[in-house]
Amino acid sequence: MLGPRAPGDSCAPDGRWHHLAYTKTANPTPQRTLYLDGEVVLLSRNGGAAIDADRTYANGSALVLGQDQDSFGGGFQASQAFRGSMTELRFWNVARTQLEIRDAMFMRLQPDAVSTCDAVREACRNTVGGFECDCAPGFLPPLELAHDGFSLHVPGPTLWPTGGGVGNVWRLSVRAENQVELQGWQGQYLTAPSGAPAAREGAVGVDAVWTYVTVRDNVIKLQSWEGTWLTAALQLSATEGDAQEWQVGPAA
Repeated sequence: MLGPRAPGDSCAPDGRWHHLAYTKTANPTPQRTLYLDGEVVLLSRNGGAAIDADRTYANGSALVLGQDQDSFGGGFQASQAFRGSMTELRFWNVARTQLEIRDAMFMRLQPDAVSTCDAVREACRNTVGGFECDCAPGFLPPLELAHDGFSLHVPGPTLWPTGGGVGNVWRLSVRAENQVELQGWQGQYLTAPSGAPAAREGAVGVDAVWTYVTVRDNVIKLQSWEGTWLTAALQLSATEGDAQEWQVGPAA
């Protein structure tokens, strides 16, 4: 979903693309959950008249996107219309879990396509040839990202001598065919806020997702969600030529 920020709106659109998901379950407890970029932003349980999670919808019901229907299928007002863009609308016949939503939100799904498990494993092989990953969360084995004898290190991020300790160890979580999250040993995620990279705890979301470009076997470049590139000086550059080539290998 892409759109301008509404006056006084602290949850949503800021001019960038975001992933929005909504689930509802009736059993064992009626519950509605709203996710923004894979994170819970609204949770309602047992809300009486305010929650209809146990209601079923008959044929002929009306689903309206981007408008508020004041009457069945009508009563629309221009001032209440969504201003922006939507794409890749998906419907599921089950309430997806938070992990399932996060694992698939950056993937382009096709009918009868290979399973998420197969797609994750293929992404692992494409990233670092020969490595397999744990299917469910999509994690590769502990790895180091190094160049010229120094590895990406947390806290920081900083550069330390390759094999220099647990701070050099990263867990790469495959989000899509060429997108990963990098999580340090204390749970920090490498993020790309405006300015310089940072390692923050609990920073799962758009700014923790990196697109990798394979240069050759086990060598990649990392591009942030804003399109900037991670350099050898651990800065972000708009020019791909400034991007550092990182050797990806098993943690020592």
